[in-house]
Order: sequence, then C-alpha cells, then structure tokens
Amino acid sequence: MGATASQRAQTWLTIFVSIVIQASPFVVLGTVVSATIAAVVPPSFFARVLPRRPGLAVPVAGAAGVLMPGCECGSVVVSGALMRRG
Repeated sequence: MGATASQRAQTWLTIFVSIVIQASPFVVLGTVVSATIAAVVPPSFFARVLPRRPGLAVPVAGAAGVLMPGCECGSVVVSGALMRRG
C-alpha cells in the first residue's frame, strides 16, 4: 500500500493538484504583470497618481485592483512587488 492508498488521501491529493493547476496561469500572469510594471512604469508614477492621504489612496488602489489578473493568485504577486517598490 502506497501513500495514496486510502480514499481520503486520494481525494485530498486530487483536490490539491486541481487547485494548483487552476491557480498556475493566474500566478504566471501576475508575475508577468508585476515584471512589466517594474520594468516599464517609473516609481514616481504611483506617487503622482495616488492621493497623498491614506484614506483616499486605499479606495483608489482598490479600484485599480479591477485591472489585476483574475483572482488573488495574481493580484498578490503584483501587490507584493508594488509594496517592495514603495
């Protein structure tokens, strides 16, 4: 009997692999968008576009999230890169 002998382990493995396969394109797309922003958009752009007050900047940044890849799998990659840039 191998590691996937039980029905519960086989079900868990099937669901895990399915989630990884479904999320992979969004992670790749998010990485490509993040790299494109880092290479093309100057850091001063965001300082000019976003309001200085955090109370206003958060909704504006949230609205910009509409342009992000389909799910959090891609938007987390992009937002992480933007946060590292400041």
